[in-house]
Amino acid sequence: MNQPDFMDDERYLIDSLKASDGLSGSNAFRWGYLLGSALLVGFAAYYDIMPMMIIAFVVIYVFRIYEDRYGRKWTPLWRSIIEKYERAIGDV
Repeated sequence: MNQPDFMDDERYLIDSLKASDGLSGSNAFRWGYLLGSALLVGFAAYYDIMPMMIIAFVVIYVFRIYEDRYGRKWTPLWRSIIEKYERAIGDV
């Protein structure tokens, strides 16, 4: 199999995926805002504070939108990586 010619951004994605802790930063970020929001919801439910509960759900909503937009940034590069590998092995 010929080695595909990857762009720098594509190489970055491949190397980060191959690293042993490649996705741990993303998971820590995700767990951070989810646990923080869950704590806010817990306090809000216990003390019956509706504005705090609304803030917790807004935090979750905003960070999910951020993750979605961040993911869309890399989707074309993932597609390009897969297509290059397919051409290199001769499946396409």
